[in-house]
Amino acid sequence: MNSQKFQETKETCVYNFLNATDEGISIHEVELIKEEYKKPAESRNYEFLSTIAERLKFFQNFTKPTRIYLLKLAKIQEYPAN
Repeated sequence: MNSQKFQETKETCVYNFLNATDEGISIHEVELIKEEYKKPAESRNYEFLSTIAERLKFFQNFTKPTRIYLLKLAKIQEYPAN
């Protein structure tokens, strides 16, 4: 196996591992959300954010347009441990 194929296989395995949960979202997805929210609001991919958010119980109560509206209103806030 060449190094390019190995790297692709490794990345796929890591991605699948981080997305193994049926409930909630993975650490990888949290990082993707944080990266998306670093962009200006008009540059964010709300369709992408909605596909992640729809797996969270809170967002399952809403239609896709409402989910996207809520995501547009959202602000990311991080709190240190302890």
